[in-house]
Amino acid sequence: MPNALYCLNGHFIAIVNPTFYAKSAGQFRSMMAQAQEKARDECPKLRAFCATCGASNISACQHCQTPIEVQYPGRAPGYCGGCGKPFPWTAKALEAAAELADLQENLSPADRESLKNGLDDLVRETPQTTVATQRAKVLLAKAGKSALESFRAILVSVVTETVKKQLFPNP
Repeated sequence: MPNALYCLNGHFIAIVNPTFYAKSAGQFRSMMAQAQEKARDECPKLRAFCATCGASNISACQHCQTPIEVQYPGRAPGYCGGCGKPFPWTAKALEAAAELADLQENLSPADRESLKNGLDDLVRETPQTTVATQRAKVLLAKAGKSALESFRAILVSVVTETVKKQLFPNP
């Protein structure tokens, strides 16, 4: 699988080794030769910082140095396949959503805590994901439409596809 360069906020920057997209041995050799030829010129051109947000760019896990793999276009992986720790963009989104939960005055302290406790299951595909999604739906309905929109803005890029469809059905 090809490796990718992302900024610390999860913006996709570039594919680091495009030769994995080759469909045949001939294409692979051709792309490999082209990549090696261009590597001398293009590698230094890979940006150190994101042009969208200014954050540093990374191509490997900051904890274990496992290269970040491209899952599919438009979706940054949430967790490292080498050590299982969240990538910076996942951790930041969870922190921001927890802070936002604390600001919901329409929710009781117990409801706020319940919402915060379920956040991790919204970004992982686990048996608790469906429960956490339903709990979040109920609590965000109680908190109001602006709360739902705020949570959508923070979480839409890191939640699972199932959660996205159930919790944030309309873009």
